[in-house]
Amino acid sequence: MCKHCSTQTSSFQELRDTWKRKYDLSQGKAFQQHKSLWLNHVYRNWEVLEQSRAQHKENKKLKTRLSLIFDLVQRLLANRKPSFNYSVFLRERLAFLQVKVIRDGLPHQVSTPQQFIETFAVASNSEQNLLCELYLHNEAMPEDRKLNLIPLVGDIQIRAFVSFLANQLTWKNAFMSATHNKENCLLWIRAEPQNVVVFIVEHQRVLREPGMTGHIRKLQAAVLEDCQHYVKCYETSSRKYRKDRSTP
Repeated sequence: MCKHCSTQTSSFQELRDTWKRKYDLSQGKAFQQHKSLWLNHVYRNWEVLEQSRAQHKENKKLKTRLSLIFDLVQRLLANRKPSFNYSVFLRERLAFLQVKVIRDGLPHQVSTPQQFIETFAVASNSEQNLLCELYLHNEAMPEDRKLNLIPLVGDIQIRAFVSFLANQLTWKNAFMSATHNKENCLLWIRAEPQNVVVFIVEHQRVLREPGMTGHIRKLQAAVLEDCQHYVKCYETSSRKYRKDRSTP
């Protein structure tokens, strides 16, 4: 091989090696960029998924709490004597309806025409009758005197009368339930411990623990302070009551 050809061959190899290094370097950068983009995409998707799961879990907890609140409201109404005033009883029915639809995530306001229509549209037939009765007694949309509801609700007076009949039955059953509870729900006092000696020994053991005596004394002092406060409030209320009764 001649010297000139050898020189050209080495130059070609150097050029090829240089091009290969540049190509490998560019491919490595492209790979790193692609890897970074892919990791960012996966991380963002994972983060969004985790946020969605957390939101879903929180919504589930919220719905559980709302259902529990609704059950407690039902229990509260079942254990109290209903109002003798039908107007107050009607407002209680409205409040109970609103608690129920809030639990279900539905519209519950009835102050404005738009709110009334939204609440009416998703209500059941009996709830729509109640809304008509509330409208007739000015408990719903109290400031509106122009809106014609007949195309939406039909005959308001008949539906309000149907609601009145249903409420009378509910009112009667509530009184009967309250009377039954009053006569049959007795107030019991918890029985003494079955083994008093074991109870006393355990109490003495707890008192021997470091700092327990001082802690119990603080609790007793707080209870006595509350007791004195309510005794004073009771005496003040009694004096005011006797004064009002004695005033002609």
